[in-house]
Amino acid sequence: MNISYIFYALGNNAFFASRTFLPALVTALAIKFPEFIPLLDSLPITGDELWLVKDEVILGLAILSFIEELAIRNPDFARMIEEIDAFIKFAAILAINNAMLDPQVLEAIFNHAGTTGSTAMIIGVAVSAPVIFIARLRRNFLAYLRDLDEGNDLGLISLANWLENGWIFFGVFFLVFLPGLAFFVILIVLACVYLLEQYLKKKERQSKIECANCKELILPTATACYSCGTANSKIKNVGLLGFPKDTEAVDLQTHKYRLLSVKRCPHCANRKRDKSFDAQCETCKKYPKELGVDVKLYAEAIDSRLKEVLITAFILGLFPIIGLIATIIYSKLKLARPYSQYTGFGKSFLIRLITRVGIVILFVIQPVPVIGYLSCPAIALMYYHAWKSGFEEQYGLTK
Repeated sequence: MNISYIFYALGNNAFFASRTFLPALVTALAIKFPEFIPLLDSLPITGDELWLVKDEVILGLAILSFIEELAIRNPDFARMIEEIDAFIKFAAILAINNAMLDPQVLEAIFNHAGTTGSTAMIIGVAVSAPVIFIARLRRNFLAYLRDLDEGNDLGLISLANWLENGWIFFGVFFLVFLPGLAFFVILIVLACVYLLEQYLKKKERQSKIECANCKELILPTATACYSCGTANSKIKNVGLLGFPKDTEAVDLQTHKYRLLSVKRCPHCANRKRDKSFDAQCETCKKYPKELGVDVKLYAEAIDSRLKEVLITAFILGLFPIIGLIATIIYSKLKLARPYSQYTGFGKSFLIRLITRVGIVILFVIQPVPVIGYLSCPAIALMYYHAWKSGFEEQYGLTK
């Protein structure tokens, strides 16, 4: 039996857990040129005998990989597809593994004549099943990143996408050339991700406090218990990323709007999943309106941040490039994100496109004396007006 194949098939789970079509494409290209692949160069197959390496299949996989890459950059679509993607990825990797286990290939790997298609299917299922667990591990980790940076304001989601693409492209080839070593490296990486996920969960549990009435654990930024509704007597302020601060909230109504600005329920402080401002919280089942929250007053609360952001942008304008990048992140968190997270996909797509073009233009003119200095405050104003107009239009606040 060829143990290299087992290492390869099991290791491939880690790549299919990240993407459905890209690892299939890389695998197909690897099999297309078996003379370069130690695992495949001795197997009795040619490009004409295996459906996976046919030109039309490779072209289709390339197109689907491109579409998948565009789709996962949309947080709403990515969250929706992640509910079922573990099973889609299982079907994909099973198809790839079984493509390499037709009777001729199976006989060559296991050095045993008379093997059947059912044997290939059993082996394929056995080596493909781990992708379901790994895909769910990935989903949980990315869910934490999206809670931290849902609008990709810090670039964490983009960074994760780039790392995953590099992990797949180079990892698959590494797995093919050195399957045993690559397999153990993959195990170490997955173990680290799992331990990190468990650590983050533990930190979140430790940050919670007991409800004075029912003893349920609640977030320190919550205004009341999600279970019994008892008011929290020591409400912690909430930061720009949704984490609790050490200081206590002074004004209850202001605190509610701050919670909403980081897409948290103004009652229990848990993450709001729905894009609608007026949506019911999934945890405490409360609606913003019944908590005394008004969408117009929310917009006014965000508007009050503009002066502070502009002053900061003028100061950051003194530092070329670095100041511009800092202004982009700060403006997104303070002015754009509070509006964008409650703006529908159609409007969001257009606004993101326009603001990205604007950013490129402002980057180009920044080196110009005097005019370039104004690039930072211009960025803040661009984000503010673009997202505010989209939000007001969606919720009927336009005058």
